[in-house]
Amino acid sequence: MKIAVSSLNGQTVTAHPGKTNRFLMFEVTDKSPPRQMAALTLPREMILNCAYPDADHPLYSVDVVIAASAKGGLAQRLSQHGVRLVTTCERSPERAVEAFLSRS
Repeated sequence: MKIAVSSLNGQTVTAHPGKTNRFLMFEVTDKSPPRQMAALTLPREMILNCAYPDADHPLYSVDVVIAASAKGGLAQRLSQHGVRLVTTCERSPERAVEAFLSRS
């Protein structure tokens, strides 16, 4: 499973994933704990609120996007591409991923 966490500074979970250009990418397998794979920095034209809805997008290749808050329209748009959008109260990206996995 691939998980993207909205994080402008790379240290805390941030809100508004449709407006941000930075995400931490995690990979989860049954055999190992979540591990951070990379940081994704999107060019301005690829920020979700700016990108064309049907255009190919790097976030459409993940299973889950985690953010501190988000609007329903973005959740609907991501779900059309098989991506689940969830919100969290966790500040740490690692803890946000772990909390999501414990609820799933």
